[in-house]
Amino acid sequence: MTHAFLPALRSTLDAHITNMSSLYGLMGVVGQTAYSSSKFAVRGFSESLRQELGPLGIGVTSVHPGGIKTNIANTARLGSGVSQQQGLAGRDTMNKVLKLPPEQTARLILQGTQRRAPRVLVGVDATLADSIVRLLPSSYEQVIQRLHPVPQPE
Repeated sequence: MTHAFLPALRSTLDAHITNMSSLYGLMGVVGQTAYSSSKFAVRGFSESLRQELGPLGIGVTSVHPGGIKTNIANTARLGSGVSQQQGLAGRDTMNKVLKLPPEQTARLILQGTQRRAPRVLVGVDATLADSIVRLLPSSYEQVIQRLHPVPQPE
């Protein structure tokens, strides 16, 4: 789609692309390998595209929302190797942390796009996760496991 719209973007002053990634585009999470991989891909695509299109005056923002109060936890598929028990526990945990109203999320994303921010972290959880991953890039999984333990299969 970006390629298809590029001629129109090039002819518009202050053109901007906003791509939706996720908190899981900042960190890998047990049971979310496929989802997290796709969100990391959006992040990498956005970062590379920003460098390519920046000289043309086209901005690119990558959005990483955390716990937005949607139905995503209830409709998510289980990753391979994740037991039903782990899946249910994960769903219950997610439903507890999905707190930010969608309307507030939309405002934050629009504000970030208007500022031409390279990255928008939406929610305290996204900001905290980003900080943990940056501070502990090779051991953040241990911190996350302590904060939200995943039940082990019996």
